[in-house]
Amino acid sequence: PVGIIEAKKEGEVFRVLSNMDGEFSFQDLRPGKWKVKIYTNGLPSQYSIVREESTIDLTLGQEYFLEVPIKQKVYKIKFQKSVK
Repeated sequence: PVGIIEAKKEGEVFRVLSNMDGEFSFQDLRPGKWKVKIYTNGLPSQYSIVREESTIDLTLGQEYFLEVPIKQKVYKIKFQKSVK
């Protein structure tokens, strides 16, 4: 699903869109600690993200792989006895 991913550090904010497979890439992040937030707008309502925000610490030239676990919401359905 397509979603918005945001990286923030000391007043800098970068946003990218994921592709249809949920993959995304930032090209302009400099070294340092970044807060990465996943916005769930494009996620079907029966799913949720385990952790919407992560902190990553990048070094010069580093590639960082961030896995975003998604879980299916569990619904309890209670059946009522029919009255005749």
